[in-house]
Amino acid sequence: MTHIASARGGWYRPGVAVCYRDEPPIWIEKVQAMLLTRSFRETVRARARRDVKFRQALLVEAVQTLLDRNAEGGRTALRSCINATIGLEKLGKALGRSPKSLMRMFGPSGNPTAENLLGVIGILQEEAGVRLQVRAVADAA
Repeated sequence: MTHIASARGGWYRPGVAVCYRDEPPIWIEKVQAMLLTRSFRETVRARARRDVKFRQALLVEAVQTLLDRNAEGGRTALRSCINATIGLEKLGKALGRSPKSLMRMFGPSGNPTAENLLGVIGILQEEAGVRLQVRAVADAA
């Protein structure tokens, strides 16, 4: 039998109405709950700190996404790579930019200049201990 933990404490079974004081009852039909001990971001950060190959893969995936002409996905992947490795504070100091500026730059509507983008990629390469190279590959289509 699957149970769900309430944010207010307690465990409830499917098919049981749950209500608190003045709230309408909530019927729990089918529940698939996964309790996490720490956030996804913390999990990725911990893995990146202990696993060099994982750190390198985060950067490679981010750059490949940019090369595939997916600017929004590339910015998101770079932001994830930054958060998992160097962090915005340290990156900002290395680039001479404020962390808030970097956060906006790699946000959903960000638009980093080529100079900023290449600067970030260069610092992330140093942090990951890798040097990325571009090579031509025949189109599979």
